This record gives sequence, structure tokens and C-alpha cells, in this order.
Amino acid sequence: MLQNLIDLLFTNTCPACSRVLLNNEGFLCTGCMYRLPRTRYRDMRNNPVARLFWGRVNLQYATAIYHYSNGGMLQEIIHKLKYRGNKHAGTELGKLVGMELKGTCYSNVDIVIPVPLHNVKLRQRGYNQSELIAEGLCRELEKPLNRTSCKRLKQTGTQTHKSRYERWENVQGGFNIMERYAFTGKHILLVDDVVTTGATLEALALELLSIGHVQVSVAAVAVADLLA
Repeated sequence: MLQNLIDLLFTNTCPACSRVLLNNEGFLCTGCMYRLPRTRYRDMRNNPVARLFWGRVNLQYATAIYHYSNGGMLQEIIHKLKYRGNKHAGTELGKLVGMELKGTCYSNVDIVIPVPLHNVKLRQRGYNQSELIAEGLCRELEKPLNRTSCKRLKQTGTQTHKSRYERWENVQGGFNIMERYAFTGKHILLVDDVVTTGATLEALALELLSIGHVQVSVAAVAVADLLA
């Protein structure tokens, strides 16, 4: 309750350490910005995130910009984004991801699609955190954002305590792509907050690839340490 009150009174606080930001500081305080746990995977074609999908789905590229660990800095930021209404954290994280991907192979994508939420969860939360991240990323990469063509058909609930197979089984057949013809010949970048087993991204990518003559890549804010 005390932390919620602090966040309410001091909206200009660092989402990682809750310190009030100085005038010359932006999204994070200087110390937390310096300590962000970067993966440096963006230029590695066979990085751990990409290898996660080998033999499962044919992605062009896949990466995550930061490491995510229990009790770590990214967990605190993303928790505030998803569960405490800090939407600003989503667009700012997206900008950081976009800045990292500028001038790389990810700059060649045609369309950016955030992983969609089921309508029930969207109404409960009020927003899709992956969409906010994608908004920030698109501003940096100057790419169009498609918010409407991918629909989530199944309300899967939390995947946190499920095994890799249970997560995969949980999302199979879970997406529908509308206006499929609009994606023919396009390179699509899927955007999510945290990659764990990759089951959700795999299911969505397979649905997009079933259109034919489509390329799919993946970019996430963070990757769970169990994959690193």
C-alpha cells in the first residue's frame, strides 16, 4: 500500500528502484539505466533466444535485449507495467528496444505486431502491455504497427507455473489472423515483453507463416534467465 501511494504521489519515479527522478533523467534513474542487464544478443544469429525456436518454427531472427530474473530489475519494471498500471514503462521499454535494433537486420521488417491479449484479460487490465512496447519500438524504427489483425481465441490464464509442454499445449490453435492477404510478401516482427519457453510466440508465428510467402522475426524486451 505504501509503494502504491508513493507511485501515486510521485509519478516521476524510477520504476526499477522507486527513487524520484531528477530533471535530467528520463524513464529510469541514471544508476538503473547503467545497470540494465543487457544480453547483447541482437547481432548474434544463433543466440539463446533464436536457438529456443530451432526445430519448432522457422523464424528469420529472434532476440531479447535484456535478461529477466526473479527479483531482478526487469521483473520490477515489468511487474509495474503489467499489474500496477504503469503504461509509460511499456512505451519507454519499447523505445529502448527500438534504439537497440536500429541499423540491424530488424530494421528491415515491414510490419510490427504485438502479441495480443484475449479480450477478457484485456478488459481486466485495460491495455495490452506488448502493444505499448510495440508502440515505443515503432517510433524508433519508424515502422507501421498492426494492432487489429491478430486475435487471441483462447483465454489461457497465467503460464508461470506450467511446464514447457503444458505452455505449448495451452496456446495451440489460440490465434486467428484476419485480412491474411495483407501480410503476403511481408516480413513481420512479433513483439512481446518476456520470452520464457517461447510457446506463445511459436503459436502466433506458425499461424502467420501458414499464410504463405511471409517471414517472421521476434523481438522481446527480456529473456528469462533459464534460457540464458
